[in-house]
Amino acid sequence: MAHKKKKTVKVKLCGETYSILWQQLYGVCIRPGEQTRGEICINYTVPEKEILKTVIHEGLHAVCPKMKHSEVYRLDKELGKLLWAAGYRRVKK
Repeated sequence: MAHKKKKTVKVKLCGETYSILWQQLYGVCIRPGEQTRGEICINYTVPEKEILKTVIHEGLHAVCPKMKHSEVYRLDKELGKLLWAAGYRRVKK
């Protein structure tokens, strides 16, 4: 199934504004700074379950910047399983 690129949206996390960009690259979180805008990049070409885990992963980087990457990875895996089992999916618009 071909995935369509979504439009960019903005979200405020812990008082910082981030743009969610849908691109063909692995997930990236760029924290806002003096010369950068906050951006969270999500690969829209991967399976839905991977997209869910990537959103969790990059969101954790945004709200918990000092968290060890191994802990972020562990949490994205576990929270991804929980949300997937609970039926969370992207809404097709």
